[in-house]
Amino acid sequence: MLTHRITFWPFMFVHLIAIACWTLGYIGGWVPILSVVLHLALLTYGSLTPDAGFFIPHSVNLEKGTLALTYDDGPVPTHTEAILDLLKSEGVKATFFCIGDRVLKHPELAKRIVAEGHVLGVHTQGHSWRWGFMGKREALSEIERCVESIRSVTGKTPKLFRPPFGATSPNTAYAIHKSGLIPVAWDLRTFDTNAKEPSRLIEKCLARMGSATNILMHDPVPAALLLTKALIQRAKERGTRLVTVDPPATNK
Repeated sequence: MLTHRITFWPFMFVHLIAIACWTLGYIGGWVPILSVVLHLALLTYGSLTPDAGFFIPHSVNLEKGTLALTYDDGPVPTHTEAILDLLKSEGVKATFFCIGDRVLKHPELAKRIVAEGHVLGVHTQGHSWRWGFMGKREALSEIERCVESIRSVTGKTPKLFRPPFGATSPNTAYAIHKSGLIPVAWDLRTFDTNAKEPSRLIEKCLARMGSATNILMHDPVPAALLLTKALIQRAKERGTRLVTVDPPATNK
C-alpha cells in the first residue's frame, strides 16, 4: 500500500536528482516538473481518498455479509427525524457522524440517535471547508470540541471519527491519531449530495451495492430517505445483516 511515510523521501530524492541533472544540463526542465506533478497528484489522491489510508489508516470494510448504513453532516430537523422514523419502523440500527455545532443546536435529535440504539460519531465541530488545510492544533481542537459537544448532550463519549469531505493531510492525520478516535471511511460512496433525481440515485447505488459493507450517505439530503428505504429492502432480500459501525469496525 502506498502511504505518505513510504513515498515522501523517495519522491524527495527523485526531485533532487531531477533538479541536479537539469541544472547540469543532462535533462530537460520538463523532467523535474513532471516529478513534482506526479508527486502532487499522489498527494491529492491520498488526501481525497480516505480508504487508501495514505496519511492514516481508516476502517473501511466490515464483516462480509453485513451492511452498515452511515450518515454524515447531521443532525437536522425533518430529514434526520424522517430517517430515524424509517430505521425504527424497519428495526435497523445505523451510524451517524454528526457535526458538533448541529448537535448543540438540535440536542433532542442527538439524544434520540443514542436512545434508539444508533452509534453517534464525530464529524468535527464546524465541518469547515478548511479542514484539509488546518494546522495540527486547530484540527485537533475541531475534533475535541465535537467530542465534548456530543458528550455534554448525550452523556456518551464517541469513539469513531469521519473527516469532513473524507479529506486528510499530514496535519489532520496527526490530529486524528492524537484524539484517539478510530477513523472510519466507506466502501460505497453514494454521492447523494449531488443527486437531482432520487430514482436515478437509487438505481445507481443498488447496481453498485455488490459486496459493499459500509455505505456513506448524508441525512440532511432529502434523497437519503428514499435511498435508505431501498437499501434496507435490497439488504433484506439478499439476507444481508444490517449493522452499526462499532469499534473495531466489526459486528461479530
